[in-house]
Amino acid sequence: MSMSNYVGPHPFCKQNVFSAIYFVAAVYFNAVMQVYVSQADDQQGPRLPDVGYELFANVSIGTSWPNYMVLAVAVSSVARLLCDRYRSRTIRRWAFLQGTMFFLRGVCIAVTRLPNPDSTCAAVIPKTDNVFIDAFKVIDLQLVTCRDVLFSGHTTSMMLSALLVHLHTVPDSTTKVGRRLSRAAQFVIWAEVIFGIFTIIASKFHYTIDVVIAVTMSCLLSWFYFALVRLHEASRPLLEREKELLGNGPVFGTFIIWLERINLDHRRQSVFSFWSESRIPSLP
Repeated sequence: MSMSNYVGPHPFCKQNVFSAIYFVAAVYFNAVMQVYVSQADDQQGPRLPDVGYELFANVSIGTSWPNYMVLAVAVSSVARLLCDRYRSRTIRRWAFLQGTMFFLRGVCIAVTRLPNPDSTCAAVIPKTDNVFIDAFKVIDLQLVTCRDVLFSGHTTSMMLSALLVHLHTVPDSTTKVGRRLSRAAQFVIWAEVIFGIFTIIASKFHYTIDVVIAVTMSCLLSWFYFALVRLHEASRPLLEREKELLGNGPVFGTFIIWLERINLDHRRQSVFSFWSESRIPSLP
């Protein structure tokens, strides 16, 4: 498979470092918002009615299971990516998109505070004046929060991992066995995601709407980002690209080109031409 206009990155290239820093900053911002919401003085009301809770009313499952499933999906995804030639690029995309979702989640949990659906959740957040220090303690699990609902970060992490593996990993082997192993790995990851979502709702770790929002936003953000990248795959003059709509102008378009390391001076084949057969349908 020839990818003439794809510049193979060094592990510590600027784009990879940027995505890593962006991801860490997003995790920290989300933690700050968790502390802020947990220290709010407003009283927490009763659990809201939820279709998912009614559906799984007879299911008893611990609240640790969502954490286990996020870890399982992460391990399976990394194992699959290690066998992929373009793993560095895929991990960079995951860090950028996951960071974006964490920034969005931090805003969502702060602007609308819902009562925690898990009546057994006991927050461990001291009343301090320094939420920025406490945020580090949330990240390393020294502090526990109970008011950061409305947006499931666990679902987002699992969905983005599964989507990126599904869309971006291509078996280097042309044998039937290699292709079957690749599909089997994707099946395992998606099965883990589905079971992980089940544990989130059944354990009352999040409301069902939290999961719906996370799934929807993960899919929309992924497809929107990849659509922006595809807009730059054709050899078109810079002035023509600058006249495009949102996401393809001189500022954001230039950022996408830089982050994706698209070599505009030597375009001979689409970066994503291998998707055209079965991966991504043509844009309208």
